[in-house]
Amino acid sequence: MNTPSPSFGRASPGGQSRRQRFGDTLFEWIHRYLFHVVIAGAVLFYVVSSMRPQILFTSEGERIDFVRSIGVMQPSRVIVLVTEWCPACKSLEAGLRAQGLSFIRVDIEKSLAGRELFSKAADISGSNAIPKVIVDRNLVGHSLGAISAALRESPGS
Repeated sequence: MNTPSPSFGRASPGGQSRRQRFGDTLFEWIHRYLFHVVIAGAVLFYVVSSMRPQILFTSEGERIDFVRSIGVMQPSRVIVLVTEWCPACKSLEAGLRAQGLSFIRVDIEKSLAGRELFSKAADISGSNAIPKVIVDRNLVGHSLGAISAALRESPGS
């Protein structure tokens, strides 16, 4: 009685398996997983690039002009662009208050200047997700750790 030899790969149309060459299996592996590798690389690139602060205001004067344009006279190093309905925004605001950090809250749905700043921030970051956080003149990530790090790195620039 003949026992079938071990093989790897697809079964032939007759139901019997056929042995594949190494080049065939390599091509199949690339064909099957290349998409996943590219997507993982793109996600990694996005995460790493979103960690770096990106300059939003070209000068301190521009930042001060924005703050005055929204009617805020009390300066703060942190500006948070939010909406009323956003759970991540509410969570961020609660975290900032819990840490005792002062910030300027700008609702982008109620403030034209806030909407324009949000649009500029979205163009720079490549993402229109909210909240957006600006520390001094830089757009930073919206995690409390990223905000704390940005506050430590650029003391009142």
